Amino acid sequence: MQRLVPVVVMFVLVAGGCQRIKTKLGIGETITNPEPGSPEKVIQDVLRAAKVVDEEEGWQQFSALLHSDETELPSSLNAWREFKYRAIRKKADYLLLDKVAFTFKVMDRRDDGKSLRIFVANSASDTPTPCILRQDPAQGNAWRVWSSCF
Repeated sequence: MQRLVPVVVMFVLVAGGCQRIKTKLGIGETITNPEPGSPEKVIQDVLRAAKVVDEEEGWQQFSALLHSDETELPSSLNAWREFKYRAIRKKADYLLLDKVAFTFKVMDRRDDGKSLRIFVANSASDTPTPCILRQDPAQGNAWRVWSSCF
């Protein structure tokens, strides 16, 4: 019976098993070349913007990834600029597996109907770090950063 358990677990994982099982086992999905327009591509673009040496240039790239709801109010945009974006810049190295290819590992995904939380492995923490995305009707339903990210 003990020899059967690993076989069953491997079958579930190979057959595209439940994300919850993978999460419980600490098995993530390594993302290197995500599909354009995918939530994973937005995450990669966030990390890419965070690693731009010139902070202002990086901010310009990052701010284009924000959901329209996040850019409507100057106070919200300012909070992203002054606090949230700077925090992302500090954490980016801990989230990247490969700093040249901008590879990262997704440990979990949670869809609440409106938003998608993607949890990325963080080498500085035992707990994966989430980024919340939402489709933006004002931008052709493209996935965009909403509320918080890393």
